[in-house]
Amino acid sequence: MNYEMKKYSEDDFDFVYNAKKNAYQKYVEANWGTWDDAIQKELFKKFIDAYQENIYMVQVNKKNIGFYNGEILEDGSYEIGNIVIIPEYQGQKIGTKILKNILEQYKNKDIHIQYFKQNPVGTLYERFGYSRW
Repeated sequence: MNYEMKKYSEDDFDFVYNAKKNAYQKYVEANWGTWDDAIQKELFKKFIDAYQENIYMVQVNKKNIGFYNGEILEDGSYEIGNIVIIPEYQGQKIGTKILKNILEQYKNKDIHIQYFKQNPVGTLYERFGYSRW
């Protein structure tokens, strides 16, 4: 399945928040015991303020199906922060294609990936040579 990327805009806030909540709520609860929506929304607003220039919407046929963010760090390396695809589009290799494109685009940089260790996305990253730590 082919996808397109577009820059994040304020109109995308609710979609991105809900996608992130859907993807990470169980891991937040496993690590910290609870998902407090008010606290999470406040943290999410700070995330958007800090990273909105580096957030891209993943679209299929102009429909938002996920988002991605990453950034070049002060040491010149590149960090992948999130690759989130909504459940109905998972398993269609979209996340794999996005990761391949990122790795190709930043192949001359050290690349760091952050994710919850319980997240099965770790198996995707391991297929590309990254290890959990």
